[in-house]
Amino acid sequence: METTKIVIEVYEFGATYRKGNLYVDGRLILKTLEDKDRELSSEMSESEILEKKVPGYTAIPYGTYEVKYRWSNKNKMRVPGLCNVKGFGDIEIHVGNSSADCEGCILVGVQDKANRDWIEFSLTGFRILNNYLYKVVDKPIELTIKKK
Repeated sequence: METTKIVIEVYEFGATYRKGNLYVDGRLILKTLEDKDRELSSEMSESEILEKKVPGYTAIPYGTYEVKYRWSNKNKMRVPGLCNVKGFGDIEIHVGNSSADCEGCILVGVQDKANRDWIEFSLTGFRILNNYLYKVVDKPIELTIKKK
């Protein structure tokens, strides 16, 4: 069974955020916004991650993760969720505009504001991502986060 591959290439780092381009199977479709990058990697031990992590204000570690749809109590809907993120729980891809909306999760949008902690048209971006992923929800989906 063929795996759908989502890649986030991080390209901008701010005092409170990091931004990326989101690709699905090699096609650029969205922008992403996350909390502050603290140079975490999935190769690190959980204790190393927890040592550097600031709860609610830290982007998830660079690495590759399985994605599964699940119910979000916070968002009251089914969302793509990342599985087995060391030192993090309930990591989701969801709607939001600034890192204040992240709490460690990944926000998607159609465009960003350069050098600002802001992403625009997030609900539209979330719908675009879901249109891609609903077509392959019965197949494996993986997400890789890396620097550009």
